[in-house]
Amino acid sequence: MGAFTSEIWFANPQTPAKKRRLDALVDTGAFYSWIPASLLKAEGVKAEFHRPFKIATGEVIERDCCDVLIHINGEYRHCIAVFGDEDSPVLLGAHALEAFGLMVDPVNRKLVALPSLPAV
Repeated sequence: MGAFTSEIWFANPQTPAKKRRLDALVDTGAFYSWIPASLLKAEGVKAEFHRPFKIATGEVIERDCCDVLIHINGEYRHCIAVFGDEDSPVLLGAHALEAFGLMVDPVNRKLVALPSLPAV
């Protein structure tokens, strides 16, 4: 799949009306979405838990995580976000894609709704 970005909005669940627009790199290989820590902190989002992550080099790093509201195509979902490094891109991960019932259209490089969701 070629890489592409998608417009998303995120907000602190405590202040949902105050949302921020981001261009997120769609990354089906990332479990959670990643947002630079400074953006999360600017919206008053606080770390809720800590997780280890294996990055592309094979190194394991530890990062704080939190709950955010993500807004895509007129819908909001609570999703988990990772406090990313300042120089890292915003990533829209698999957890958020599943929460929205979205899949990747690699030919047209866009997100599309799943026609139906697996029940089991």
